[in-house]
Amino acid sequence: MNNQLNEFDAVMEQIGFGKVHCYVMLTLGLLQMLTIHETMGMGIIAPAAVCDLRMSIVQVSTITAAAFLGIICSSYFWGYITDKMGRRWILLHTISISNICSIISMFMVSFTSFFVMRFLTGIFVAGPSFVAVTYLSEFCNKQILARTVTHMYMFTGFAMFYCPSWATLFLASNFMDFEIGFIGRLTLRPWRLLGCMFMLPGLIAFFLLLRMPESPKFLFMVGETKRGMAVMDWISTKNTGHPLSPEQVELMRKFQESTEVIRQKRSNNFLQQMMSDAMPLFRKPYVGFYVGSCSVMFSLGLVANGFGIWFTAMRNRSNMRLDNKADMTLCKILFSTAAKIEDSEPDLVV
Repeated sequence: MNNQLNEFDAVMEQIGFGKVHCYVMLTLGLLQMLTIHETMGMGIIAPAAVCDLRMSIVQVSTITAAAFLGIICSSYFWGYITDKMGRRWILLHTISISNICSIISMFMVSFTSFFVMRFLTGIFVAGPSFVAVTYLSEFCNKQILARTVTHMYMFTGFAMFYCPSWATLFLASNFMDFEIGFIGRLTLRPWRLLGCMFMLPGLIAFFLLLRMPESPKFLFMVGETKRGMAVMDWISTKNTGHPLSPEQVELMRKFQESTEVIRQKRSNNFLQQMMSDAMPLFRKPYVGFYVGSCSVMFSLGLVANGFGIWFTAMRNRSNMRLDNKADMTLCKILFSTAAKIEDSEPDLVV
């Protein structure tokens, strides 16, 4: 396996960092923004949708968690099937369906339908969330991999500015205060348009991805030698101004021959292969590292995502108070039962 990686990395190192890597980082960075918007953005959308969907506070919390539930249910499946169908194929299809589900969810008129569509959005947004970093890594050699992945995840920070910026325009300004009646109970309000704005980076990324080829490493791994060579030529031409040299072509042929041996050892049974690939994680010597890494990621996710949702909910609850909040502690502002609350949750339950 080391020989394979060395051959592929040797060619990638000779090609060097260039236009292709910048383009891929931008495209996949926008997909990271999409993931944050479709999960954390519900901390802003759900409280604003309370009146239209007539939700209780428990239902608001459920809507906020719906996309996370979808990601948890589908992430392993997308991570595995990407090795069968291709990185770009999975990204294009999951982006398309997640964007469609996201738009449809913004026009739901009941809690149940809204929850179902947000859950489906989470299922498909898990694709770019987990596949993007794999796709990016297969355009890089080991020397630049850490740097490019770091730059891609910088877009998560941009998403943290994007969400509240649009929310301020749509939900906190009189300029965007409107109400347009549609068919039946459907009423167009600012929060519905805000939800559509959250998927804008994903839409841009979809069109950028159309100009990208499939991962060259994946193509070699599945035996698509001609297509793999064409992609490597394309990367070399874009980055260096000339195609692969004969020496580089020979290295890639050796890499392809090595991957063919591995390919012949793999099972044709999909479920059996999924189980056999996952089981080593639960045995020594990997089980300790696996449980430890899961615990670390769970803690990081709990702090990062949980705090973001909690802070948004507390801010919304504070803004719903109609009385004077001067000289009051945070706890009294949030939990005092004597205060008058605008559109309190029990009044909204039908």
